Amino acid sequence: MNRAVRIVLAIATLVIIGGVVAGIALLPDDEEVRLRLSAELQRRSPVHITLGSVHWRLLPTPALTVTNIRSRQPEPVVIERLTAYPGLRAFLLRGRLEIDRLQIDGARIPTASLRAFRREEPAGRPAPSVDGIPLHSVRFRNLIWISRTGVGLPLEGDIDFQRQWRPGSVRVRRPGFTPATTLDLVRSGRLDEWRVTVALGGGSADGSVRLTETAERGLQVTGELAPRNIDVAVAAASLKRRSPIGGKANGRTRVGAAGRTAGDLGSSLRLRSEVKVAAAQILRIDVDHAIRTLGRERAGTTRLKSLDAVMDIQNTPEGTVTRYREIVAVGDTFTATGDATVFNRRVEGEGKIKVLKDAVEIPFHVSGPTRKVDVSVPPGVVAGAVAGTLLFPVVGTVVGAKIGAAAHDPDAAPAAPPGTPQFVPTPLSVQAP
Repeated sequence: MNRAVRIVLAIATLVIIGGVVAGIALLPDDEEVRLRLSAELQRRSPVHITLGSVHWRLLPTPALTVTNIRSRQPEPVVIERLTAYPGLRAFLLRGRLEIDRLQIDGARIPTASLRAFRREEPAGRPAPSVDGIPLHSVRFRNLIWISRTGVGLPLEGDIDFQRQWRPGSVRVRRPGFTPATTLDLVRSGRLDEWRVTVALGGGSADGSVRLTETAERGLQVTGELAPRNIDVAVAAASLKRRSPIGGKANGRTRVGAAGRTAGDLGSSLRLRSEVKVAAAQILRIDVDHAIRTLGRERAGTTRLKSLDAVMDIQNTPEGTVTRYREIVAVGDTFTATGDATVFNRRVEGEGKIKVLKDAVEIPFHVSGPTRKVDVSVPPGVVAGAVAGTLLFPVVGTVVGAKIGAAAHDPDAAPAAPPGTPQFVPTPLSVQAP
């Protein structure tokens, strides 16, 4: 019996090997596959895409590799190397084609160019998938995410998906920067809730997010994080930004996103943070010295006794809008309050500064590029302060500033840079149907 079984297995093995060899001989070569893929992309994609080369193999592990994928746009989306590894187990057991892993090695993704790829998708479509083929994991390395303002942020990460497209775990890293800058999400069993662990600026911002889904409102993400001991300047540098403020931030951040698809969630993401900054400093400006010299000298830094603010970040189809509200900065010789809006590397804002033990209250306006902000005060304040200083070095300044400030309208609508989209904030709590 054993001998008979061995003979049958040997024959079956020869048949399988012969079939594989014959199949390989009949399968298309790399160039034919490239032409087929190019034609299919032309048919399906709203943006013309070119492929450099295509190579596929069956052994030792089935894989399809495509290099130099490029969109035909002013700022092209470029993927240097993409490899898809199909799952043999699912195909042999169930006759179903699945992608075990999608590997991206080297890419440049301009945010401004992605909008051309978006198209309406039917609600409830199972995702993630590649043309309906289930996708189990994604790995990306040497990926540069380019903001609408041209800042390129290097990223690498790993995403593992579970059933019904829910990510079981997500890890995104900012390579080449110390201290570590990472984002980790881990799903809580089969619940639509994820534990969030963030390392940023030498501190942390841990918490959780939840996903709800209704037929009426689609998908909604809500959550809360707790920023702790985050060095503001270091955190900004890790994201290739330049912070005007230094110090350690603590507070509370609420998260919200809504939409019909996963893409909608990303484009509507909102973060609202109420923060207190310990050992705060205003970098590159010595406000105290500027006050003492009537603005003639201001180079240096300003140590603050306290700094509180509310920062509201809202993603929109046109870009990210950041609003700073309820800013209160207390220094040795002044107290400053105000609001500001930042969009597309420009800022508009207004506030008041109180000096001489709050005897003088001077309104001010800030505007212009974030790297070179222009600060101005109403003409009446300048004229009154200068004239008063000539007559009465201290008292005159107080009276002149007070007269000029009287014309300021404290109820004026918050200013915003030109072209800023309307701020329609995503809800931060689940809305009932």
